[in-house]
Amino acid sequence: MRVRLSPAAAAYVRKELAGRPELHHCLTVVAYLVSGCCSPNLPPEVRLGPPPEGGFHAVTVPLEGTGPVPGNAGAAAAEPASVEVYVDPLVDEFVREWYGDEARDPAERAVLRVDLIRYGEREELTVDPWPPRPEGA
Repeated sequence: MRVRLSPAAAAYVRKELAGRPELHHCLTVVAYLVSGCCSPNLPPEVRLGPPPEGGFHAVTVPLEGTGPVPGNAGAAAAEPASVEVYVDPLVDEFVREWYGDEARDPAERAVLRVDLIRYGEREELTVDPWPPRPEGA
């Protein structure tokens, strides 16, 4: 599975990570457990920073094309050119289960898209669409 950031998500990530070295230029995609079982019906959560424990696999995602953050011209050099996205192994499991054993190719070609949503003044990273679809689908 590949990972992509929308232009809005990439700009947000650049801005947020530029001044926060403790986050190690990382994002983490964490799956939810519902009532003791895994549910592919709920999208995973996207958090700034590395995962709390091992077992996640890392994907390097470029943050190209977003340009400097307005009002932050002095920090352009500190902004990351790419980000490590750590994906919970349960996310891969959800996608494989969603497509089933017969549709292994679409599951392997699925693209986990991270986007930015706004709730008034608050901004939040999310996975959209969920479950992920193959490129061009």
